[in-house]
Amino acid sequence: MSVITDENKNRGGGSNPPPTVELGNLRLSNSPGAKNRRDMDNNNIKMGSLQELHAMIKDKDEKIRKLQKQVQEKDDEIANLRSQLDKYQSVLPQSLKATTGGRRKQRAQGISAEPRGALSSIQDLANTKFKKHSKSER
Repeated sequence: MSVITDENKNRGGGSNPPPTVELGNLRLSNSPGAKNRRDMDNNNIKMGSLQELHAMIKDKDEKIRKLQKQVQEKDDEIANLRSQLDKYQSVLPQSLKATTGGRRKQRAQGISAEPRGALSSIQDLANTKFKKHSKSER
C-alpha cells in the first residue's frame, strides 16, 4: 500500500510541494532541487529507488504477460479437447446402444402362480396327491 505525504510542508516550502510516495520501506520523492551535498545524495538514492521500482514494475508486467499467454494457451487446449469430446460423444451413444442392448442379459418373464381352473379351493389342494421323489433321484 502506498502513502503520499507532503515533506515540504514542515520545511516551509512553496505552495504546492512535491509529494513523497512510500511503498513499504521504499520512499520516493520528487523534490525540485538539492540545496547541499546531503540533499543531492538523498535525491540520488531516491532516483535509484525510483529506477528500481520501475524495473520491478517492468519485471512484474513481463511476468503478467507470460502468465496471460499461458492462460490463453490453456484456454485454447480446453476448447480443442471439448471439441474432440463432443465429436466422440456424438458417435459413441449409437455404438453403445448396439453393444449393450439396454440390459446385460435378456430374461424371460413368467408368472409364478397356479392356473385358475386347476385347483379352486384349499380342499382340492389337500386332496391332491403329489408325486414323491427320493433324494437319490435328483
